[in-house]
Amino acid sequence: YQQAIEVEGLVVTGEAGQARRREIGNSIAQITSAKFENLPVLDVGDVLAGRAQGTIVQQSTGMVGAGQTIRIRGNNSVSQGNRPLVYVDGIRINSDPFAGGNSGADADEARQAVSPLNDINPMDIDRIEVVKGAAATTLYGTEASGGVIQIFTKSGTAGAPRWTLQVTQGWHELGPTRLDEIDPEGPGRGLGLLDCTDRPGCPKSGSFLRNGYVQRYNASVRGGSGDLTYFLSGQWNSEEGIIAPQGNEDYSIRGNFTFSPLDDLTFQFNNNYAHRAVQFIPDGNNADGLLLNLFRGPRGYTPNNNDSLPLEMQLHQTTDHFTTGVTTIWTPAPGITNRLSAGLDWSEADYEEELPFQYFRDLEGSREDDRARVRNFTLDYSGNWETDLTADVSSRFTWGGQIFDEDIVVLNGFGEDFAGPGAKVITSAAQTEVFSERRLRETTGGFFFQERLGWKDRAFVTLGLRVDGNSAFGDDFGFEAYPKIQGTYMVSDHSFWPSWWNTMKLRAAWGESGKAPGVFDAIRTFSSIAGDNGRPGVTPSNLGNPDLGPERSREFELGFEGTAWDSRVSFEFTYYDQKTEDALIAVQEPPSKGFVAPQLRNVGTISVDGIEAGLNVSVIRRQNFQWDVGSNYSTNNSLVESLGGAGRIAPNGSTWDLWIIEGQPLPVIFGRYPTNAKEKGVAPVLEDQALGPVYPTDNWSIDTRMVINRRLTFDALGEAQWGHWLASGTARQNVRRDQWPECDAIRAKIDAGDIADLTALQQARCASNPRYATWASPAGFFKLRQVSASYRLPESWLPGTVRSATVRASARNLFTITDYPGVDPEAVDSGSQDDVLWRVEYYNLPPARSFLFSLTLNF
Repeated sequence: YQQAIEVEGLVVTGEAGQARRREIGNSIAQITSAKFENLPVLDVGDVLAGRAQGTIVQQSTGMVGAGQTIRIRGNNSVSQGNRPLVYVDGIRINSDPFAGGNSGADADEARQAVSPLNDINPMDIDRIEVVKGAAATTLYGTEASGGVIQIFTKSGTAGAPRWTLQVTQGWHELGPTRLDEIDPEGPGRGLGLLDCTDRPGCPKSGSFLRNGYVQRYNASVRGGSGDLTYFLSGQWNSEEGIIAPQGNEDYSIRGNFTFSPLDDLTFQFNNNYAHRAVQFIPDGNNADGLLLNLFRGPRGYTPNNNDSLPLEMQLHQTTDHFTTGVTTIWTPAPGITNRLSAGLDWSEADYEEELPFQYFRDLEGSREDDRARVRNFTLDYSGNWETDLTADVSSRFTWGGQIFDEDIVVLNGFGEDFAGPGAKVITSAAQTEVFSERRLRETTGGFFFQERLGWKDRAFVTLGLRVDGNSAFGDDFGFEAYPKIQGTYMVSDHSFWPSWWNTMKLRAAWGESGKAPGVFDAIRTFSSIAGDNGRPGVTPSNLGNPDLGPERSREFELGFEGTAWDSRVSFEFTYYDQKTEDALIAVQEPPSKGFVAPQLRNVGTISVDGIEAGLNVSVIRRQNFQWDVGSNYSTNNSLVESLGGAGRIAPNGSTWDLWIIEGQPLPVIFGRYPTNAKEKGVAPVLEDQALGPVYPTDNWSIDTRMVINRRLTFDALGEAQWGHWLASGTARQNVRRDQWPECDAIRAKIDAGDIADLTALQQARCASNPRYATWASPAGFFKLRQVSASYRLPESWLPGTVRSATVRASARNLFTITDYPGVDPEAVDSGSQDDVLWRVEYYNLPPARSFLFSLTLNF
């Protein structure tokens, strides 16, 4: 449920220290633990979904342990990723999914990835702040144009130890899909997923599906006395996936301490360790994918249509994630505050992929081991001096600097052709190869100044400047400066303002931020090769660009926020307009230079604009009954204004009718589609067309909380996303193999020449070899994300040591409303790898439905 906007509330993210909300000119989303503590949130993605305006979270798979896609105000970069920065208690953490590339261990056969962001236990979270766009993220500098998420975990409180124990039991099952509509009858129903009794290797239950058992255990204690307070917690979680043997097991421990030896000196020491082990199943776009072979029936790759064989493949990914940081706050004099944060974030992943001896596609077996280690170091200092210049004018001057150092090591090994069954190591294979070793280190450093002037605590103007250097900049580039200016005005502080309208703040902000190129993008590089007689040699790789600099995003936003009727109603509105110039685009150089690979250049321009609105209403407030309703709505429209002459670009090097094209959204589905799609009785006229963006342009959420007799609480959250298109590669490939039941009757009519009641689109889609674009459709949907019912037991029922006890029943992903003709509008290939612009539904396990029951005890 939503909470009223508090203009006196404190905000940290986007500010150098704390600031009151009334002073801040940009929009900021705050999510407190009260908003999700009664709901079935399993990870940080669940916490963010539908609760932060302008932030879209998409759950792209039903495999437990996998990550999700997170976007703040959409996409604004072609080549450098669009993932937001994530800070936990002031320390920047690695949030890149372990999914190959420069920052991960490649879980390729699973087509999904583990996200370090999900190593944070939701029960440890006190609040989350989300700042969106360059107008708000200037002080974060060169890498913040995708937005910033800052997570604040719980801290100790003075007093006797207070314990919280929670036990959760439940199950995951297949979520709502269109499989019953696509293939509703007989053995093999649901393309073999709902019923596989007509297939060799089908489990005795008659389906590969199962109810995956879920168990979660959490314990925490907080307390302290005098100068020292603490918060300690631990959790263990085990989840079975909806198809055996897929599953996830993880645990984490946290220790947060606050020590104040002097009245003007405080130390905050925060630590967290998390371990995760995920067993994937082969999925998505690969010949071993379970759903690919199951859905294609006799046209799959498995011998004798035995679709249990891909499950013999062993896909394991284990991760370890440790974050530690200390923040020192020193107030040497009234109005002067110094804050120094230093921290280390260390994450490792080990992905193992093993094809057993006598595997159907590789009889002598193979083994791959990909290992990644990411080490991030953050050093952040800020100082504040607050004073009153006159009776009406206040000043707050801020200064500081930041160093962020990232070190990445990725090792990949592969071996195939083993002598026999049994335990395998790569070196025991007949053919072995250490085919990749990557060592990358990038350092960003910068300093900033900011001045905020206030008039009668009613009007505020802020000027700021961040200056950055980055080790990935070209030798001839130098430093980059990012300015900002903001203004706010509390109209409601005037005496003429009506008393029923409690608060009203007008705000505006303009600012710049950036995104650095990759570590070696500016450098001329050569790759090693084997020459004559195996002698070492080199070949040209990257041309290099000494003038290469960061992408530069400039944003203006304008808005207002307020409360009315004793804060029973709160509202917020923002309009934003962002333009990214000097966008990094891969440009093909003349072959005469000796380098055939494209070179990144600062030649592109991308614009994004939209609105964000929120409304929260306390409908009923009575002693024994309270009902609150909240709603968020946002839009995001991207446009590729220029690619610097690069022509159209295939995102992530693969097209499937997805393109980056000047004058179109980023990215867009472009391909052959009927110009007469809705006409009946005529043959389709296919032409290349730009159909629509692949990321949602509109996002709407609604949530509610109802409290009865202060004991019984009902919560619910629903979310809609629309305005985007998605190509169903599943349908397209099955049609090509005559395995899409919805086309059976249509093809029969086409063969008989009876097309009077068939649309041109139906005919085009059921042709023998349709294009991906032909199977693209609007992919809007509404999903009931989370519901719960909680009951706080009467105190008279409890033993003396128990302060309170709450039982809760909850569910996730209960139903979906959509016109999308594929299996599920969120199930996309490689979706949890997050930073890919390429999005196609392609034999991916759809998101699961969950039912959970919990007991929470407070001592």
